[in-house]
Amino acid sequence: MACAIHAVKRLLHSRKDYQKILIYGAGTFGYLIYCLLSVKGYHVTLANRTHERLIFLKKLNEDLHINNLYGDDYDAIIFSQSFLSFTEIKKLLYKMKFCKDILIFSAVHKTEPYNLYKIRNDELIKSFTLYKRTIKLIGTLGASSYDFKDAILMLSNKFFCDMAKKIITKISSPEEGVAILNSMANGESEFGKTIIQFGME
Repeated sequence: MACAIHAVKRLLHSRKDYQKILIYGAGTFGYLIYCLLSVKGYHVTLANRTHERLIFLKKLNEDLHINNLYGDDYDAIIFSQSFLSFTEIKKLLYKMKFCKDILIFSAVHKTEPYNLYKIRNDELIKSFTLYKRTIKLIGTLGASSYDFKDAILMLSNKFFCDMAKKIITKISSPEEGVAILNSMANGESEFGKTIIQFGME
């Protein structure tokens, strides 16, 4: 949560007048960033490599804006999938005429061009030219103590909490939680989030 808040701050520190923002990567972090930007009143859309996850999230949250990346445009992209390659950046920018800002939340391999690894891990802001336009890359990593405080405060925002809680699909006891964690370690986890609640009868 604090990391998602930190990422939003990094993007909006650079510019605040975004008309349409695309979040590419519909995992937990991507969804939290979607919720945070929605609370601030931005027009946000969620996209993903596989359409199945988007369909699953749409069933949980009917108000969710999703896109298969065709026939639309955005002035900022937030990459929030597990790992990001420069090839993916090129593919998305090729489809979008107006995007000029990219926030790199995803992990990046050291071998990626344009110093993507350093930009993300050192939280730099760098520009490069692609398809005859200048693109600004914004790095984000981790969170500060202020972000943790803001995360706690955000939990008192009903609009945010109502959206965020929609991805919780199961509440389990600590005993059940052991089996759930083991299945996750074996790659058997499903979409959605499980809460392990203590004191359940």
